[in-house]
Amino acid sequence: MSVQTDGCVPLVRVTRSGVQDTLHRGAAVVVDHGGETLLRYGDPGTRAYIRSAAKPIQCIPVLTSGAADAFRLTDADIAIISGSHRGGPAQVRQVRSILRKCGCSERHLQSGTGIRDNCSGKHAGMLAVCRRKRYRIRDYTNPSHPHQLAILAVLQAVCGLEDGDVHVGVDGCSAPIHDFAIGHMALGYARMSVAEEHFDPATASAIRRITTAMERHPGGHTGEPPYAEVLDGEARLLTKAGGNGVYCAGAVGRGIGFAVKVEDGSRVPLIPVFSETLRRVGLLTDSEAAGIAERFWPRIVNRRGEPVGTIELLV
Repeated sequence: MSVQTDGCVPLVRVTRSGVQDTLHRGAAVVVDHGGETLLRYGDPGTRAYIRSAAKPIQCIPVLTSGAADAFRLTDADIAIISGSHRGGPAQVRQVRSILRKCGCSERHLQSGTGIRDNCSGKHAGMLAVCRRKRYRIRDYTNPSHPHQLAILAVLQAVCGLEDGDVHVGVDGCSAPIHDFAIGHMALGYARMSVAEEHFDPATASAIRRITTAMERHPGGHTGEPPYAEVLDGEARLLTKAGGNGVYCAGAVGRGIGFAVKVEDGSRVPLIPVFSETLRRVGLLTDSEAAGIAERFWPRIVNRRGEPVGTIELLV
């Protein structure tokens, strides 16, 4: 069930002082919402744990269960449930607010290191659903728990997966996480970008709200770059990074999705591969891609902040 290394290709070379320092291999794919492959590097059948890139999908039941309305969750709440926050004072206050609204406290959290864990927002959302549905909360992270089974069903529906397509493991935050082909990750994000064409009204409405919340509250809430600042304020992208070299994106309203898995788990290639790939399929202009590169690509610097190397795309 691990990454199929024979389907990976060189994606990015990092140079330092004029010579190769690291070489990152992986696989990436762009698909439309009907499942047609538009661009690929390596094998779209390459499998990986979707990790935190699943969070916007895992948040869907927070809305469809009625928990968001019952506990008056704000867009900022929805964003931090869907995101990977930084664990700072503002994020801790936000998660505590969600817990308080649904009648829980920090002692109920099973999120890795606790409330400062970057997944505590997701866990607070899980607890909110459990309170709303009157599920037991003592073992809400158990893969056989009713809410975790509901999350799995939503993930399969969004990403076009059958039972045999998914391997369920344990994420770093202790919650279940799912291993499947990156082609299906891209398909899920493509479908979410035109949700009304694929899902019932309640699910489509939930996806629209999640997308809006993540666009309005990036950075500390979602852990995602504020791409709208480069794209003239437009909410054109739904993006989410996952652990160990996974990144997913959907082009809002365009029915196109992207996913990448870096074989060695490095984050360095994620935004470079993402932004250049979207430029190649016409979702970003040359100037927009250049703006993202300038603002959000990693910089190869020494500890004094001085440039000492470059990122070279190999695809």
